Amino acid sequence: MIKVEFWLNAFDPYSYIAKLHFDQALAMSPRLKHEVNWIWFADEGTAMSQSISDNVENSGSEFSIFKKLANQFKQSEVWAQLLLEDFSQQATALNRNLHVKDIQPAEPIDYAKIIKMVGSTAQQGKLVNWLFHSYWEKGQSITVESINEEFSLPDYASSDVIQNVQYDQDLTRELGITEAPFMIINEEIGLAGIQPIEHLVEILSMAQSN
Repeated sequence: MIKVEFWLNAFDPYSYIAKLHFDQALAMSPRLKHEVNWIWFADEGTAMSQSISDNVENSGSEFSIFKKLANQFKQSEVWAQLLLEDFSQQATALNRNLHVKDIQPAEPIDYAKIIKMVGSTAQQGKLVNWLFHSYWEKGQSITVESINEEFSLPDYASSDVIQNVQYDQDLTRELGITEAPFMIINEEIGLAGIQPIEHLVEILSMAQSN
């Protein structure tokens, strides 16, 4: 069994492409047995959704994914447009379609806690997939209500959920992880950023044989 820690943020395009590559690598390794600990990553200086809703309200302008990314990465809107054009092409090559002009702002929810509240790691993976698909491919607004409609969340976070979130936060600080996407495989191999699919297949194969 391969153990994977995967730091991501569903509203970050880098995480989206990294997740598509990871899924493709798993599809190319059908005999691979794995378990993923999904860890929500958010910079301490930003809201957990990395939303710019506050900026939008202050400026009186409408939400734009290009404005959001320009603000997040401290770049121009032209840079953000070129980035998403490139990522759209990569997604299309993997039979997925980004609808960037339809993207809606997401509520600043405690996603780190929400992911753990849905239950098993398999359910957590389904939630991660749903967030990526709903946000990037369908342009749906992500709210507590929309998540609850799909996953029937409990009314409150249990002590186990709180402990699991705290464990992830402690692990992030202990390892000095400052950005997502980031993966650690079998507590040995660290992979930052978007990895080529072929490289992931090779790494996963090596991890399984050890």
